[in-house]
Amino acid sequence: MESGTEGLIPLGNEPQTRTSLEVEDIYDSIKTLSSAGKAQLIHRLITTLTVDEMADILDEIAIRLRNASSQ
Repeated sequence: MESGTEGLIPLGNEPQTRTSLEVEDIYDSIKTLSSAGKAQLIHRLITTLTVDEMADILDEIAIRLRNASSQ
């Protein structure tokens, strides 16, 4: 991964509880970024993630959106 992105995205078949905790930490960190910072982070992620990693992240986002809309 590109410098500065190490440890941001859980990789492999790690336990779901650990992944969820890491995603929560990432989500909280991203909320504090400016719009430009978010755009830069998204660009870096898109250019460094594999297709499978991106699919996993999009699945997590879809779950969050579904859960948020049902509350």
